[in-house]
Order: sequence, then C-alpha cells, then structure tokens
Amino acid sequence: GVTNAFKAFLISSVEEKVFFIVKDAISAEKYSNHIRKLTDKKVIYIPPCDVNLISVKAFSKETTYQRITAFGEIKEASVIILTPETLMQGVNVSVEKLKIGKNEQIDLSNLVSKLVALGYGRTETVQGKGCFSVRGDIVDVFPINCENPFRIDFFGDFVEGIKEYQIGD
Repeated sequence: GVTNAFKAFLISSVEEKVFFIVKDAISAEKYSNHIRKLTDKKVIYIPPCDVNLISVKAFSKETTYQRITAFGEIKEASVIILTPETLMQGVNVSVEKLKIGKNEQIDLSNLVSKLVALGYGRTETVQGKGCFSVRGDIVDVFPINCENPFRIDFFGDFVEGIKEYQIGD
C-alpha cells in the first residue's frame, strides 16, 4: 500500500543484495531509474526470454543481449529487478566472456572461431552489436554489452592495440 517512490527508497536503503519482483518491463524501467537516482548501487534488470507465438517466434536480439549482459553483471549488482515471467523461465547463469589485452598473443583464426562460437556474426563492416569483421590484421568487434565497437590491431599473433571507436569513424 505504499507509493512507488517509497518502494524505490526502501530498496535503495537496504544494505544487502535485493531481488525486486515487479509486474512488467515498464515497471522495471521506472523502478530502475528511481533507484539509480537515489543511490550509486548497481541496478540491473533481467528481462524475460522471447516467447513463441503459435508457430512464429518473436525474437529480439536486443532482449537477448540485455539478458546476457545482466547475467554477466549479476555478481556485482546490489539490486536485481525481475518480472514473474523471468522467474518462471529456465536460466543458464554461466556467461562465457572473452577478454583480450594489449600485448597478448592470440591466434587470429582461433579468435574468429571463438567469436563465432559465442554467437557473433561475421560481417564486412561492423554495424551493430553482436557483429565482428576481419580485415587483414585488424579485427573490429561490437560487444553486446558496450555502446561502441572496438578495433583490435594485430602484429602477427600479438595484440598491438585496442581502441574503442564510433560507427562511421
């Protein structure tokens, strides 16, 4: 019987990890924004999986990317917002990550295989999340949990440089 703002205040003041169940995605977005304004705690929303509609699958890559990103951040999060639908769905919480650092030795063909195995699509040029391209010793990758893609410069099998760039640069 309390207001939504007061619920957000109560959740933001709890010192332990909180699983907050809301009725739908719109409520989740509102509560996420309210809680972020009240505290510097990490707040994540785990959306439900896409659903099958009769024989046609309604599929959104963005929802899939949001889920993977949220599961990757769940350990660091203080507030985890879910809907009842999300709770009812099976969840595989192991998220495989690929980390690449400057001066690392990486076989380019193994990197390409790894990206494909992780579900990234190989394209001529990177245009959106979940894609990568290879042009000689340059690999562009757009991680699903980032706002911009990254360019990885190789010298043989060594990572010579990594830089973030904006599409169109």
